[in-house]
Amino acid sequence: MVNTEYRLELADFLRKKRARLSPEEVGLPTGRRRRVAGLRREEVAELANMSTTWYTWLEQGREISHSLESLERLAVALRLDSSETGYLLKLSGHRPAEESEKSFLLDESVSLTLRQLQPYPAYVVATNWDVLAWNQAANCLLGPFEELECGERNLLWLAFTKDAYKTLFKEWERFARCTLNHYRADAHLSPGNPGLLQRLQERSPHFREWWPNHDVSKPANWRKEIRHPTLGDLSFDPCNLNLVDYPNASLVVLTPSDQSTSEALDVLPFLPASLR
Repeated sequence: MVNTEYRLELADFLRKKRARLSPEEVGLPTGRRRRVAGLRREEVAELANMSTTWYTWLEQGREISHSLESLERLAVALRLDSSETGYLLKLSGHRPAEESEKSFLLDESVSLTLRQLQPYPAYVVATNWDVLAWNQAANCLLGPFEELECGERNLLWLAFTKDAYKTLFKEWERFARCTLNHYRADAHLSPGNPGLLQRLQERSPHFREWWPNHDVSKPANWRKEIRHPTLGDLSFDPCNLNLVDYPNASLVVLTPSDQSTSEALDVLPFLPASLR
């Protein structure tokens, strides 16, 4: 069974998504004046071919069973995209098989790969966005990771709590929103870093405001525009590579998107870390 925290998160997610849909969007007549925003519960239940009682219990966060098939019908009824559907399934306890637990003891071949990728900044990140390993270029650009506590060596935490990141990223609000939406799609129920969301709620007003919106997305083209304190404007296109032996982690390589950034990479690994 899914625990209480996840059931309540699922209930809130469903209510928000239902409120954002209009009858016209799903082919229903507008009818008489409505007392609620969006669709009614019985309309969602009808579209998903399920009982209104069962759907109501789901929105109330009750401890009920739900099949994968019924949740997939619900995703179609609520017009969820692939990232939002994955999030719905995770909250319901239907995690994809490839997200099974696995130790993050990375072997030497991963460290060697990171070193060989220099001068490109590269790091290994878990699905909960903990940074597991990095090369010197990544450490100078986004770190120093080695000076952070394990619970703080997390890209979501850094994006919302480090003032240096607000200066480092040229469009910080866009960067932070993309980070949050991508995190929710990737990692909300991933193992590790307990209490991260609670600590962020306490620490960051922006996080407190944006987290309840339930925005879920994986940006297709997420260029990182950086204003480095020494090197000036830098532009990177992230390349995410799956690690076959580590299904809960991926290798991220920041590739330069212009000539000036490419030239600056020769100097980057020898500079002080940005967060110092």
